[in-house]
Amino acid sequence: MMQSERLVHEMRVLLRILIVVGAAASTNAAHESLQGDREVRLEINEPRPLIKALRILSEKTGWRITYEDLPLSRGPDVVDKTDPRAAQTTNTRILIPAYGRINLTMYVPEGVKEKDGAQFVKRLVDHYALMGNPGIFRVAVTENALHVIPARMKGVSGEMIDVIPILDSRISFVADERTLSETLKQICASLQARRGVRVVLMIGPTEANLLLRPVVKIGANEEEARNVLIRSLDAAGAKLTYNLLWDPGLQMYALNVDDVVIEEQTPAGRIRLRRVPPK
Repeated sequence: MMQSERLVHEMRVLLRILIVVGAAASTNAAHESLQGDREVRLEINEPRPLIKALRILSEKTGWRITYEDLPLSRGPDVVDKTDPRAAQTTNTRILIPAYGRINLTMYVPEGVKEKDGAQFVKRLVDHYALMGNPGIFRVAVTENALHVIPARMKGVSGEMIDVIPILDSRISFVADERTLSETLKQICASLQARRGVRVVLMIGPTEANLLLRPVVKIGANEEEARNVLIRSLDAAGAKLTYNLLWDPGLQMYALNVDDVVIEEQTPAGRIRLRRVPPK
């Protein structure tokens, strides 16, 4: 067993011990949080549970947390959902990541700045790995975002392999005035040319106004795609974030962009989501 795999195994054993004793400790959890702390309760059981967990954490704090998916292929962490009848007439398979589980509660003090939130994102990412979910991720901090980036995953035969994140790729294109959607499509096209894998921008009804109206002037010269993407979003005059999702069946990436929002309580006591303004 490789050293890294042995470490993960030992950490999972420790997690099982903590789960056993955790029930006794849970009665004191309320006393461990200070008044005004935001409770982030995560009980998730679905494919890609990390995305949902990160979204909940972001909505509780207003932090921009980006996510890049694992480029899974056929293997133990992929589930074939193809209808047997359809499989007889087409070679296209409907493949999804295997179900994963997150069961974690964190208390985030009020006023924690985004860059200081990395410790909480890392705690979540570490918990994700300890629960035996697909892949291992790392956390990177830039001036104006927290990034969750794929690091390792299981190959087709089940062995752990390193991941070369597609957004680590360096891209170039001429600076010009474009709508935000055109700029993002240019980034996707540059990534596709550099890595030889299809990358598309997803624009649904809710994203249309978000992406089609702002005009930005962005170019890149052998710059890391992740930085170009964040610069483009910031140039739109709103605080935006992204998820870059991988389709194991179609073998392609889909870029999704959305507002960064935060929960707030209305005078009537209801919870609503408010857009976080840019700095």
